[in-house]
Amino acid sequence: MSELERPSATDTPGAAPLPAYRRRRRSLVVAAMLAFVIGVAGVSTDARRMLADPTVPTVDAFGRPGAPVFAFEISGPEDDPLQRPVSVAVTDERVYVTDSLAGHVAVFRHGGSAAGTIGEDRLEVPLYVTADPTGEELYVSDRALAAVLAFSTTDGSFIETITPSVEGTDTPVAWQPIAVEAADDGSLFVSDVATEHRVWHLQRDGTVIGSLPDSETAGPAVVLDFPNAVKSIGERVWIADSNSRRLLEFGEGGVLVRSLPLGRLIRGFDVVLAEEGGPVYFALADTFSHEVVLISEAGSEVARVGELGAGPRQLSFPNDVAVHAGVTWIVDTGNARIQAWEWGEAARIAAAAVWPGGPSWLGLLTAPLLLTPVALLLLLRRVRAAVSPETIPMLSVWAMGGRWGNVRLFTPPSAGAPPQADTLPLIDTSPISPSDVAVIARVYSLEEEQAETLYIALRLRMLVTEDETLAVVARARGIEVYDPERFAAEFVSAGTGASESEEDGQRE
Repeated sequence: MSELERPSATDTPGAAPLPAYRRRRRSLVVAAMLAFVIGVAGVSTDARRMLADPTVPTVDAFGRPGAPVFAFEISGPEDDPLQRPVSVAVTDERVYVTDSLAGHVAVFRHGGSAAGTIGEDRLEVPLYVTADPTGEELYVSDRALAAVLAFSTTDGSFIETITPSVEGTDTPVAWQPIAVEAADDGSLFVSDVATEHRVWHLQRDGTVIGSLPDSETAGPAVVLDFPNAVKSIGERVWIADSNSRRLLEFGEGGVLVRSLPLGRLIRGFDVVLAEEGGPVYFALADTFSHEVVLISEAGSEVARVGELGAGPRQLSFPNDVAVHAGVTWIVDTGNARIQAWEWGEAARIAAAAVWPGGPSWLGLLTAPLLLTPVALLLLLRRVRAAVSPETIPMLSVWAMGGRWGNVRLFTPPSAGAPPQADTLPLIDTSPISPSDVAVIARVYSLEEEQAETLYIALRLRMLVTEDETLAVVARARGIEVYDPERFAAEFVSAGTGASESEEDGQRE
């Protein structure tokens, strides 16, 4: 269908498609409204984050946990500072840190003050530490002793040494324990890096329940290479297979559920539950990248903290991490200290600020969208078009019974005073440059009136004409060309009510 054969505005309703101009305008309105809503959501989310108490867990715009806020660091008392901290375990009452060089477990209150030591007369090279579900017993692996030692958290007294034993045999198991984890049922998971790398599942007295992976059913894909950390929640067990740079999850019965590639060498990690029955996140101590990374259960990175250095918020070879009661405790081994970050147990700290207390990238990116209504007003400006004098009576006919929108037409001066009527939009003559009009007439072989009309159309980029010669030249110059019928169909609203332009807002 040609430009001059478009359906008129008086055709059967629904028979003709919505005019192109109105489609463009409505698309702009919808896009502007959507952008404005996104801007409001982003800025309000950021405002809530900035106004909130930094110790109160919140969420980002997508309901995900974000980066934590640095709180303080612990180096130990002046007369007995930490020397080489390796692992951390946290109960409701205390923070326990193994110091492999000092040969004991340093105990701290949640505020960071020292509360004594445990195992100084029993331990030699303590590595990993965990507390039982009741918080009454502490289990510490010792590499030099090749054993796991149990201590009372009440008074720090030694309870017993735990080594694996196979029921029905007297042959001791040769092992080299590294990580230790107390399960919800009181049993223990202990990683072993002796001849065959595995994770033993032991009863409290050391009786072997089983091992992960199961040596009878596991294939080459689940052979462990230095399991450095173990975490257990219910029937789910996670193992940091450090040298293979992956996280393995085992389910009920020791069945491998998934192998999650990390691309990082992880020494210690903790499992972070967003809420009961909700998604699982992992806080990973990436030793050689000198940072702690929070990832989702699918493996996507959510947030990270730290960089190589010895200053506040900097790390040097972090070895372990524990999340408890609104605080994440990071073992900053290379700097001989523990760092506390407000990275809640519910993992709900909002996205990291560009500067402390300032707006986040979410706020900075969405704030400009609040200006979209202003931009829309600029885009939806008054419709202005050049019109050939002979088309004016036709426009009056095609607009019969309707209302013009915010339209203004311009005719050449040679046409004389343009007629004004209720069925016509505002029509005015436009000043021209005689020299430019002469050039146009000569180049395109046009009559004077045609050249004047084209001169106006070149400035307004819109032309209403029935003159096919003029229309061809105008289209060649990139001008939008309408015949009177199509122009009326686009810019006249049916009925006697307010025009669509007036309903949508004045266009300037």
